[in-house]
Amino acid sequence: MATESGWHTEDFKAPPEGLRQEGVPKGAPAKPAAASRRPLTKKAKLCLAGALAVVLALIVGVVSVGATNSGRTPEAAVREYVQLISDGKYDEASKLVDPSSSSSDCKMLSSKTFSGVKGAVKFDSINNFKHDENSDTATVNVVVLVNGRPVKSELQLSKTSRGVNNWKVASPLLVNVQFQGHPYLYSYKIGSVVLDTGYREDVGYGSSISCKMYPGVYNIEGQSVNSEYVEINSVHKQFVAVGMQHGDSYSESDFYASFEFNKHFTVKPTEKLKTWALPQIQSRIKSCASISYPRKDNSCPFETWSPVVRFKALEVKTLPTALYSVAYVNGTSLITARADGVIRVTTTGSTGTSGQEISKTKDFYYNAVGIVDFDKERQPVLKWSVWDV
Repeated sequence: MATESGWHTEDFKAPPEGLRQEGVPKGAPAKPAAASRRPLTKKAKLCLAGALAVVLALIVGVVSVGATNSGRTPEAAVREYVQLISDGKYDEASKLVDPSSSSSDCKMLSSKTFSGVKGAVKFDSINNFKHDENSDTATVNVVVLVNGRPVKSELQLSKTSRGVNNWKVASPLLVNVQFQGHPYLYSYKIGSVVLDTGYREDVGYGSSISCKMYPGVYNIEGQSVNSEYVEINSVHKQFVAVGMQHGDSYSESDFYASFEFNKHFTVKPTEKLKTWALPQIQSRIKSCASISYPRKDNSCPFETWSPVVRFKALEVKTLPTALYSVAYVNGTSLITARADGVIRVTTTGSTGTSGQEISKTKDFYYNAVGIVDFDKERQPVLKWSVWDV
């Protein structure tokens, strides 16, 4: 008889002891059928994949750090250090330096001083290397080219506590540049960094300043104390920061350089200074022609204040109507303004046994020489000299 499913079942009968599982001896109890395995949910799959990714990342990181540290030799550290300097990446180069070994109050180790002159510093060779594998220090004698000039440097390196071979430069490749000051200079501009030379009560403007810099070629500008009265113009807009080495020594003196103002800039008085200076000289001649004017500094002409002469009268005979000259003097690095006036001097004295007082009158030319200077507020003043400067 056929069922609805189409299968014939009427002739099939199960044995009394039930169906015996294959491979089980007759009479042995049958094993229960294995329970079916539940499939992983989507959430479980995502968690498993995430865990595997973390483990894989850790493995890759360990391998990468190991490979990096194994290749981070002192020589490699020096090559990287020099290349960063060559590219003007001074901030990055400073990160390879032991912080206790490098400092500069001038802030000239900043990448902002870089003037875009790439390749001014190039790695040349390593001519000596001292390192014990069990030591945390190494010495690398390196030769670099600074604007084509070979410079030898002995770099000390030390191993930091982080990393197997993470080396830091303990004696950085620096040049101590002595920037010469000038009486009319307010500041230098190197790259985009302003180096203020400052004002001192005892000397005014013009103090020199020393700064540590990376070797290289830099653009430099000079800013006048007051450009309305004095112009500062560039002759050479670049300078090379490189130590003046002698022989094969590696002494500290080998890494000093001097920046001379007069070789890179010219100084010129403006028309406004010339206009301003004339009435200052006229006023000076009037003061020296007054008996009541104090002569504490003896800067007025000797003929107007001699202690052995009795002065009866002083007066101005003629005042200058124009400057004789106003110019920059290379020998003194100063601007002098000159103009001539005439002062009439009347003196008295006694003669003969009678002691009769006799007056004498004499005219003399006063070559007034004023040296241009600037006060703390950056305004011009004239300082007087009795000598021809």
